[in-house]
Amino acid sequence: MAEKPLSNVSLLPTQRFDRLDMGVAVAVAALILAIALVLLSGDRVGISVRRFVPQGLASSQSVVQITFDEALDPESVADKLSLSPAAEGEISVTGNQLQWQPAQALQQGQTYTVRLAEGVRAHNGRLLLEAHEWEFRVRAPQVVFMAPVDNPIQNLFMVDPNQPDAQPQQITFSEFGVLSYDITPDGSRIVYSELGDQRTAHLRLYDLRANSTLTLLECPTAACTTPAWRPDGGVVAFERSDLNLDTGAGPGAPRIWLVDTTTGIPRPLFADSQRLGYSPRWSPDGRFLASYDANVGGIVLFDFAANAERLIRTPQGEVGQFSADGRWLFFPKIIQLAGTTRYVAHFVLVDLESELMVQRDLVPESDPNNDVELAWLPDSRRLIITRRPPTITTMQGAQLHLIDLETNETTPLVTDGDYSSGQVAVSPNGEQLAFQRFALAKPGARAEIWLYDLTTGDLRLLANNATLPRWLP
Repeated sequence: MAEKPLSNVSLLPTQRFDRLDMGVAVAVAALILAIALVLLSGDRVGISVRRFVPQGLASSQSVVQITFDEALDPESVADKLSLSPAAEGEISVTGNQLQWQPAQALQQGQTYTVRLAEGVRAHNGRLLLEAHEWEFRVRAPQVVFMAPVDNPIQNLFMVDPNQPDAQPQQITFSEFGVLSYDITPDGSRIVYSELGDQRTAHLRLYDLRANSTLTLLECPTAACTTPAWRPDGGVVAFERSDLNLDTGAGPGAPRIWLVDTTTGIPRPLFADSQRLGYSPRWSPDGRFLASYDANVGGIVLFDFAANAERLIRTPQGEVGQFSADGRWLFFPKIIQLAGTTRYVAHFVLVDLESELMVQRDLVPESDPNNDVELAWLPDSRRLIITRRPPTITTMQGAQLHLIDLETNETTPLVTDGDYSSGQVAVSPNGEQLAFQRFALAKPGARAEIWLYDLTTGDLRLLANNATLPRWLP
C-alpha cells in the first residue's frame, strides 16, 4: 500500500507535546540570551541627545540648550561643552537639560561651533559615548512690530534694520489679531496675546529657533493680555480679566497671573482673589515683579525671594521700566507749575537698592516740559525721554531727548515739530533707537517705525503703517 503524504499524517498526543516543549525551550533560551546581551552591553548603549539649540541663525543673546533622554549628574558636565571661537559663559544643569548662558553678547555675523564631548553622565551612571558637534551663526538684531495700523486685525512682522531695502517678514497669521506681545531676552521666543471670539484672548508662543507656533495658554472665558517674560524664560506674567460670559455682567477688573512655560500651568500672583493688578514688569534678575494695583493706590513690587511686597504710592496708574542693572524703577507724577494753572507730567526714579526706596526727581519741578515716555539705555546711566515742549499750539508733538543721570544734561535727538514720536525701543547694544513716528499735519498719515542711530545721528524710515516696535536681539 502506498505511503500517505506527510501533510496528512496526524501526530499522536505525546509527539505534539514534545514539539511544543521544544518550541518553548527555544523561546526561553532566546529571551535569556537577549537579557544577557542587554546586561553585558548596557554600559555601551549610553545616554542620547534628544534636542539641541540654537541651530542655523541665532540671536547674539542665544542660550545653548541640550536636552538628553536621562536626568544628568551636574558634576559630570564640567569642561564638556565648548564654543569655537571661544566665548565666556556659565553652564548649568536642570533635570535632563544642560544649558550654557553667554556672559556677554555673541559677535554679530560670527559662526560658532558647539562641541559636546563624550563622558557626560546620567544619574543612573550611563554615559554619553559619542561627542556631538554643530554650528550656528549670529544674526543681526531685528525689529519686530505690529501692523497694519489702519486695520483692526494686526499681526507681528520682523525686519532687518541693517538692510535698507529689506522687506518686513510676517511672523504671525492671526485670524482675529494680535493685541500685545513680548520677546525673551535671548531672542528665542515671542509670547503674544491673540484675540479670539467673544472678546477672549489667548497666549501663544512663536519659537524662532524652530519657526513654529504653539499655544501657551487657552483662556476660554477670559482675556489674557500684556504678557511679560521673566528674564530666564521660565514664566510669563500677564493680565487676566474674566469676561463673565455666562452672566452678561461685562468684563471684570484685571488681575496678575503667572504661567509656567514648561508645564503650561497658570496661577494667580496673589492668593487673595480680590487683589487687582495690571502692567506687569519683571526686574532684570527676575526677583521682582512690578504691577499697578488701584485698590492700594500704587505700584506693588512682589519680591519672590522674600515672598513679600513693597509699595510705591502713586495715583497715576502707570508702571515704568527697571534699569538694566535693576537699581532704578521710574514712574510719572503730575505737578502744577508754580504761579500758573498749568499741569505737567515729570518722571521720578525709585532707588530699589535703598532700604526706604529713596525717590529722585528726574528734572526740576520748575521744568515746563510735559514728559510722556521714558526708556533706559543698557548702561543704566542714560535715558531716552519723550517730551512735549511748552507751547500754545495743540499740534505740538512729543520729541526725543537724551538725559544723563550723572551730569543731569539733556541732549535733543529728534526734534521735528511736524512729527510726534513715542514707543521708543533701545537696541541691545544701546546704539540705535526704533520708535513710532506720526506726521501731525499730513492728511491720511499713518503711524510709522523709524530708526535713529545715536552714534551718527542718522534717521531713516523702517516701516509704514506700523506700531509698537521691539528689538529682537
